[in-house]
Amino acid sequence: NYKGLDILIKSMERVFEKDNDIKLLIAGECYGDKRFFYDLINKSKYKDNIVWAEEFISDKEVTKYFSASDVVVLPYVSASQSGVIPLAYHYNRPVITSNIQSLSEVVEDGRTGYIFELGNTDDLSAKILNFFNDYRFEFYNKNIQEYKVNFSWDYFISGVEEVCKKLR
Repeated sequence: NYKGLDILIKSMERVFEKDNDIKLLIAGECYGDKRFFYDLINKSKYKDNIVWAEEFISDKEVTKYFSASDVVVLPYVSASQSGVIPLAYHYNRPVITSNIQSLSEVVEDGRTGYIFELGNTDDLSAKILNFFNDYRFEFYNKNIQEYKVNFSWDYFISGVEEVCKKLR
């Protein structure tokens, strides 16, 4: 699975051991063998801390999931990009992602989220625990507000205008 859901589920074991108040909300459809993931969840002694809304999430319902979350975790093992990061920033939610270039290049490590080593469940656990142990809503909110300007139409248009000037 290119999304790395198994990495996230495995890393959450250490997280739950340290802080049993944390919940994992997995949102979205599974395009592969979902039995594999359900087996991982059911084998966990913390399975009651894991909720999987395994369904297509409509545009109308997206707000509920981001509003219910403190942080968005993208443990992808491969990706060319993800629309989830700008969407998370739209809702002022920090992002924890693997160090895949196309994802990590839009996360300011320690400011708008955290970057962990691809496939490293211990590193992902540590980043999640660090986030919750040092939770600073206003800090992330301010940094994300400043950073998400990079995703605005005005920023995009000014970039296009700058390129056009160079071509003249």
